[in-house]
Parts: sequence; structure tokens; C-alpha cells
Amino acid sequence: MHFGGNVRKPGGHFFTFADVDACCFGCVCVFNSKLDCSRIIDVGVAFHTLAFSENATYQNIPSPDPRPELRLTIRPLNYVFTAVDFEAYEFSRSYIFRDPRIARAALLAGGILWRLAIEEVVPDLVLDGPDPLSTQLGIGFRLRDEKDGYVYMDDQLTAVEVGSIVGMYFEKSEQHRIKWDRDTCPTWWPLPAYFKGSALDYPVWTPVAENWYQSLRRQDTLTKAGQGLAHFFEELG
Repeated sequence: MHFGGNVRKPGGHFFTFADVDACCFGCVCVFNSKLDCSRIIDVGVAFHTLAFSENATYQNIPSPDPRPELRLTIRPLNYVFTAVDFEAYEFSRSYIFRDPRIARAALLAGGILWRLAIEEVVPDLVLDGPDPLSTQLGIGFRLRDEKDGYVYMDDQLTAVEVGSIVGMYFEKSEQHRIKWDRDTCPTWWPLPAYFKGSALDYPVWTPVAENWYQSLRRQDTLTKAGQGLAHFFEELG
């Protein structure tokens, strides 16, 4: 990809805002205004804020990440969830969002991850830019400028982090067997992949999506506590 406009080159002070899903605007969009970025955050569009990474530019393999990895909770097969489990999940999610990198990446991801994040995360956190350690190590989202070879980085959630945010549980210990794009493990909220091709598959968070979110949350906490929202995915059809 070749960037246009003012890009945050090495030693510069500009952010580059690039849309992740090109279908949103028909192209990859580049912005140079934090005001433009704030407007995108408010509607749940998936995008990235890019910063130059020297390590990613000159090394193809990211450096080892010294930060501890999240682990999903394990429950027995056919475990009956209760409202207490849901409360525990929300508490755990709040704790996860205390990590600024994870919180930013969830906001940048758009969709259901964005919706869950704005419950607790200040949207302006995105304007702080990518996590410095991730950029230094070359870990996360990468985009290379084909003109000069520079690589730009941003925060990006791992599969386990996505699973933790939506409240996924293992029903077995064989983590390597999980298909992260569309798995059958119980979750409180759908994985992002479930929205692809559904009635809620839009580049922004629509009023229809918000009505769906609010109705399922009431349904879960008031009348179907503990069954998990993964059982109500037919509403995405």
C-alpha cells in the first residue's frame, strides 16, 4: 500500500488513520485530524491509528512479547451457567479493560468489541496512539508502505483477548483445537465472525444493532440468566 497525505514518518508527529475494512468507504482512508478520528470512534467503525516501527521495518519476525498472556476460563462439559457467572464475566472484562493496549484495540476493532468497550473505556484513549512497547517490539497490526518500505504498527487484539472480552469459556482443555473464527464454545456475546453476512453486518454500529444489544442483555440478565447469549445467534440471521 502507498500512503497519501501527511503520514507519521520517523521522527514526525502525525497520525495516520487507516480504515481496516476497505468496504466501509470503498478505499483505505487516511486522515490527519484527531477530530476526524473522534467522529469515527463515536460510530463504532473499525480502523487503525498507525505509528512507524523501526523494529517491524527491518525485522520480519516480531520480538518476543514479555507481557503475560490472558487465559480463558475452563468450565466442565454441559456446565449450567447462572447470573453469578455473568456478573463474574463482567467483572473480569472490566479488569481486562484496565490494560490501555487491550482497551484501545477493542475500540479500534469496531462492532461488538467496540460496543462492549465503550461501556467502560473512555473513547479518547484511542487518540493516545499505539502502545509504545508493541510498536517497539513490532507486535500487533502491521501495514507496510510499498513506496519506501516503512512499516507502521497499531494495537491489535489476540484471539484469546477477543475470546476473553466476549466471555468465552473452554469446555475442554485442548485450547489448540478451538476454531477462533466461529467456535461452539459458550460465550456471553458473539464472536465478531458471527456478524459477517448477518443483518447486523454494517461498518458502523447502527440503531438496529443497539436495539439488538440492549434486548439481548435484558433477556440474558432478566429472563435467561446463565444460558449465555451464544444461544440466541438466530437473531443475527
